[in-house]
Amino acid sequence: MCGGEGYKRDRKYGVGIAIRNSKSVIIQNIEQVSPRLMWIECVCYGIKLRIISAYAPTEDGTSSQKDDFYRQLKEHTVSAKKHQIILCGDMNATAEFCKSFVGGKKSEVTNANDNGKRFANFLILKELSLANARFEHKVKHKVTWYSNTGKCAKTLDYVSQSKWLSQYTLDCRVRTSFTFNNSDHRLLVCRMRTPRKKRDRTKFVKKKSSSPKFNLGALKEEYVRSGFVSKVDQLCANINAQDIGVNDCVRLTTILEDAAKHSIPKAIKSIETGIWDSDETLKRLCKERDSIDRNTKPLLHKSHSKMIQQRFDQLRNVYYQNEANLIHEAAEARNLEKLFRLSKRQMMNKKPPEISCPGLKEHFQKHFAHPPPSENIPPDIINPPDVITRLSASGMFDITDLEDYLKHPPKADEISKNIKRLKNKKASSDIPAEFLKAIVDCPNYIAMLESLFEEVWCSIVLAEVWRKQTITALYKNKGSRSEPKNYRGLCIGSSFLKLAMAIILERIKPWYNTQIMPNQNGFRQGVGCPDAIFSLKSIHHNAYRLNK
Repeated sequence: MCGGEGYKRDRKYGVGIAIRNSKSVIIQNIEQVSPRLMWIECVCYGIKLRIISAYAPTEDGTSSQKDDFYRQLKEHTVSAKKHQIILCGDMNATAEFCKSFVGGKKSEVTNANDNGKRFANFLILKELSLANARFEHKVKHKVTWYSNTGKCAKTLDYVSQSKWLSQYTLDCRVRTSFTFNNSDHRLLVCRMRTPRKKRDRTKFVKKKSSSPKFNLGALKEEYVRSGFVSKVDQLCANINAQDIGVNDCVRLTTILEDAAKHSIPKAIKSIETGIWDSDETLKRLCKERDSIDRNTKPLLHKSHSKMIQQRFDQLRNVYYQNEANLIHEAAEARNLEKLFRLSKRQMMNKKPPEISCPGLKEHFQKHFAHPPPSENIPPDIINPPDVITRLSASGMFDITDLEDYLKHPPKADEISKNIKRLKNKKASSDIPAEFLKAIVDCPNYIAMLESLFEEVWCSIVLAEVWRKQTITALYKNKGSRSEPKNYRGLCIGSSFLKLAMAIILERIKPWYNTQIMPNQNGFRQGVGCPDAIFSLKSIHHNAYRLNK
């Protein structure tokens, strides 16, 4: 595939990618970004690749052209989260890179022009390895461009790749024996030998050590809680609460995170072992089988394998019998929380399958995209139905009281009261609710929250981090996993935003309780689906008893 501006006429500039037709190469997606940039996503022998072909503006180009080119290049490099990057093309960059130039680590670049500096900064930002600089060759095997007179030669074409791919790169050099007709560039060839088996591909990958989470249960201990509160007080000592505004929400989050690092212990992940891991009989049988030579005594080895399988089946039956007894006891005790936890618990800790739905992002973008407001007033507003007119005349939908409820910003006592009402063990995009509940007795931090909410109430402007929320896709366990409509979006937001919503709902609760009909069971505190089921079963029981 190729594309560009003036491809059939004056051939100003263009890019293209040619891939061999093979069963081992599966093309997933192709995008022509601009006449100077295109990429293709493919799976080559099990490795997901995004191959980017680029043609940077020349050194005589304007700064706006260069800025636009590298802005597009950065955007389409960031979007390849699950693919390895291979960037190749004419970057019009002249520079002397160090022998082992790796983006993010070594940035020794000398004698660089403007394009060379931009290209080097891009490699450092995206942590890409430059294949041209890794191998020692003669000058003629490094130069990729010659002038028409043949007296001027430069290296303008480059191949860069992800650091993971760089370990499988064998060579990168110019093939002088191959020339293009009517072109002043030479063919640059980069050879790689990637492993075909999955176990070999993951052999040299260093697993990222995720930072352990905090042990939030330790906040129940008095000494941990007091240490956390004292550290928060210490961090808030030099901060004027009146200076806290909408843009300081990240600052408030950082204070709690720093205090947690010094006072709250890390959570230790407990590994749940099966019942057979501690069984002495099973261990003895496995040890005896290992001491038997399978070639000389095949029947004895087979009999021990059979006994091991029988013992394993016995232990598995015992495990399931114990689980069934626990579920039965929880059901008889009406302990719904324990019953649900036991029902969802599995013997093996299997990871859920990865989400492989290509149109999931576009589905949620379309789902949450609201149409622009119409300038014309809907006819139902101009001429409302008669029932709405009579209800409005009766004062049922009077919102004057509602405005009084939301008029004044919350004070410290109201903020502390609603913090205590937040639920534990709920996901958030910044800090857990347990941190906020622990600093209820910290007057300095509560004063800063009061100043924050006061500015939000007066200016009606939300913090930037409040407006950015993460959507996690959950499979509905029905239908195909490749269909976006079979996924449910779960929005994870800020704990400060949850606190603001809790304050608003608590204020307007007396108002909306008077507006809702008595037979409305949902969305009301203290009334739910069990009340409706109880009323319906009571009516059914009375009707059955009276033979009606």
